[in-house]
Amino acid sequence: MWPAGNDHFCENVCAYAKLLEELDEIVKKMVFDSYGLDKHKYESLLESTNYAFRSYKYRIPEMDESNVGVNSHTDSTFITILHQKVAGLEIKLKDGEWFRLDASPLFCVMAGDAFMVWSSERIRPCEHRVILESKITRYSLGLLSYSNKMVQTLEDLVDEEHPIRYKPFDHYAYVAFRFTEGGVKFTSRIKAFCGI
Repeated sequence: MWPAGNDHFCENVCAYAKLLEELDEIVKKMVFDSYGLDKHKYESLLESTNYAFRSYKYRIPEMDESNVGVNSHTDSTFITILHQKVAGLEIKLKDGEWFRLDASPLFCVMAGDAFMVWSSERIRPCEHRVILESKITRYSLGLLSYSNKMVQTLEDLVDEEHPIRYKPFDHYAYVAFRFTEGGVKFTSRIKAFCGI
């Protein structure tokens, strides 16, 4: 972005991303504690975690353009942490209604598809979209957590009500599949990719 360098900006972005990484770890620890899971399994999950930090810019739509910034979807991640400066994020409630998160600024922690597989569907991914209704450009930041190991259902969370429903899968292969011609046509891409 800056051929001559911009050390101050780089340092600030890295410090901010590090804080979000700590929040990701705290959320995962809370999940492990709530299920009474072994500390070593928590540490193993953290050791296998890679992060992607992204910035998003949504321009104001022209008069003849749709105001949909991002179509309805679930994330491929374990956890996504979003920080919006201008409202626009909507989440789908269990009854099918869309709820607009108008708070600005806002931090939102959402489970993704990988967490659903890992938890034997105890944790559901958050379906969400971005609708642009503001008269100013929308910026947001996101920290996405992925696994660099095979993602599979944790056997400690399998029971009659929550049987294994997914085969182990390579997280990055799933990310790539989501955007293929075959992947985009499915409502549940994770089931299409590795469902039993």
